[in-house]
Amino acid sequence: MLEVVAALAAFTLIIVMVRLGKDLGLAIFAGSLVLLILLTPMSIPDTLVATLLNTRTVYLIVISFAIALFAEVYEVTGLVNEMGVGLARALRSPLLAVMLVPAIVALLPVAGGALMSAPMIGGIGKAAGLNVGGMVFANVWFRHIIFLSYPLSQMMIITSAITGVSVTTLAGIQVPILGFSVLVGYLLIRGRHSGTGLEGLPKASIPLRYSLSPLIIAVLLALTLRYLLGPFGMPVGVALAIPLAIIASWRLGKRNLCSTLLKALKGRRVWTITFTAYTIMLLQHSMMSTGTSSALAKLLSLVPAPTEVLYVMVPAVIALLTGSTLSGVVLSIPMLPPLPNTVVAASLVYVSALTTYIGSPTHLCLIYTAKYFGERSMRSSYKYLLIAILSTLFFAYLYLTLIVQRFPLG
Repeated sequence: MLEVVAALAAFTLIIVMVRLGKDLGLAIFAGSLVLLILLTPMSIPDTLVATLLNTRTVYLIVISFAIALFAEVYEVTGLVNEMGVGLARALRSPLLAVMLVPAIVALLPVAGGALMSAPMIGGIGKAAGLNVGGMVFANVWFRHIIFLSYPLSQMMIITSAITGVSVTTLAGIQVPILGFSVLVGYLLIRGRHSGTGLEGLPKASIPLRYSLSPLIIAVLLALTLRYLLGPFGMPVGVALAIPLAIIASWRLGKRNLCSTLLKALKGRRVWTITFTAYTIMLLQHSMMSTGTSSALAKLLSLVPAPTEVLYVMVPAVIALLTGSTLSGVVLSIPMLPPLPNTVVAASLVYVSALTTYIGSPTHLCLIYTAKYFGERSMRSSYKYLLIAILSTLFFAYLYLTLIVQRFPLG
C-alpha cells in the first residue's frame, strides 16, 4: 500500500511540473527522488550510480545526444527551413504536399517545427480545399504519425530501451498502423483542388538534394551500422552524418565547421534531451528497486477489464493530461501487468500514448499551430482529430491483439 501511495505522489509531482511548463527531464528526476525518499532513502546514491552505469542507460544517453545534436545542426545552419521550402515546391500536388511536408520536417525534432510548416500548410491548404480546422489537423496529424515507424524517433528509442523490444521490430510491426493513420488523415482532408498552392511560398536558396541528403544518409547509416555493430551502431551512424550536414550548409554561406558545431553544442535542447534520457531510466530503476512496479501491476490486475485494454487506457490518460508521449510511455509501462507478448505490449503503449498526445489540449504543436491559424481553428480541428485518434486506436488494438498477438513474428 505504501508503494502505491509513493507512486501516486511521484506521478502527481511529474504531471503537475509538466503542466506548469517545467522541463520533462527535471520533472521525472524530481519524481524519482520523491519515490526513493519515501520508500528507500538510503539507496539513493546507489540507484543514481547504478542507473548511470547500466548498458541500456548508456545507449539511450548516447543515441539521444547524437540525434539531438544532428537536429540542432540542421536548425542552426538553416537547413531545416531550406528542406521544408524545397519539399513544398517539389511536391506539385497540393494534397500530397499538405500530407508530406509536415511529416518530412518532423523527422528533425527542432523547436518550433510545427510553426515552421504551418505557413506552408496555410498556402498549400487553400488550394487543397481545406478550412482552417483542416489545416491545423493536417499540420499536427501528419507531423506526428510518422513517428509510428521512424526508427530515429527519441520516443521509439526510449520505448525500446524500457521494454527490450528492438527499434526495428517496433517500427516494422507498426507500419500497418501508420498506413491506416495516413489513410484516415487523407480521407478527412480530401477536398477540391484549385491550382498549385505554391504562389505564396518563398524560393529555396539551395537545391533540395543538399538539404535533404544528410538526413537520408543519417537514417541509412544508423540502420546499416546497427545491423553490423549492434545497437550502438545507430548513434555512430547519426554522428557520421553530422559533418555532412555542416558541409551541405556551406552553400548557405556557413563555411566554418568548428563554429557551427560549437553553436549546436551550446543549444540547450541538446543537453535537456540527453538529461531526460538518463532520468527516464532512473525512474524505471527506482520503480523496480522499490517494488513499486509490482505493487501497481497487482493493483491494476484487479481492474475488471482485459489487460490489453489497460495498455491502451493508462498511457492514453497520462499522455492526454501531460501533453507528452514520453510521460505516457515512461509512467505507464512500469505499472502495467505483464503481457505474454512483449512486442504487443510495447506497441500498444506506444501507439496509445502517441496518438492521444496529438490531440491533447496541452500539446504545444497543436497550440502553436492553432495560434497561427486563429484561436477558433483549434476548436474546429477537433472534429478531425477525434475521428482520426479514435479510429487509429481502434484499428491498432484490433491489429495488435487479433493478428500480431496470435501470429507473432519469428
